[in-house]
Amino acid sequence: MTYASLNKIEIKVVSKGLPKVIKNCPKCGGGSHFINTGKFRVNANKKYLDIWLIFKCEKCKSTWNMTLYERLNSKDMDGKYLKRLMNNDNDLAMFYGYNRECIRKNGVKIDYSGLVYKLKGPDVDIILKEGNRVCIRFWAEEELACKLIHLLSDLLQISATKVRKLFADGYIQYHNPKKFHKEKLGKDIEVILASKIWERIYDS
Repeated sequence: MTYASLNKIEIKVVSKGLPKVIKNCPKCGGGSHFINTGKFRVNANKKYLDIWLIFKCEKCKSTWNMTLYERLNSKDMDGKYLKRLMNNDNDLAMFYGYNRECIRKNGVKIDYSGLVYKLKGPDVDIILKEGNRVCIRFWAEEELACKLIHLLSDLLQISATKVRKLFADGYIQYHNPKKFHKEKLGKDIEVILASKIWERIYDS
């Protein structure tokens, strides 16, 4: 949902560190956390490419290769992109590590419990103090499972409890009120902050 008539603030959510996945480890016997090493393995068999992202078990250090491409015709792969893979590009390791479709196809789950992120954007404090009703758009290049309540808590520098209270009182508006308390970022999400919200944030 977009709010074209409102002043919009863009806030980028940036993950700090590469994600882990949860999968069974043959050596440890059972579910284990596998760390994204940020390294790719590229095999060329004549004109075909097989490409994996390498993970390492947090306990026993054994490795597991997550399949990215199988039997891909080398003509279908951009040369510059392939070079980034072969040079272990960190942004690509981040992208594939959070790619839900890729994760699903490999039969593992992303571990979001240790997710640490930072917010990048303009000085929201100044804009809110001017009394404007604004639309806040949180977005990320990866698919991040950050709760909307926590993003607002970090942005406004208040507790999650106070965020919930502001929402209940109508100072934070979301297009699907029933989902507000459990909504997660994904790659893009928008909320409206009322013009008087700054007064309520500091209202004792």
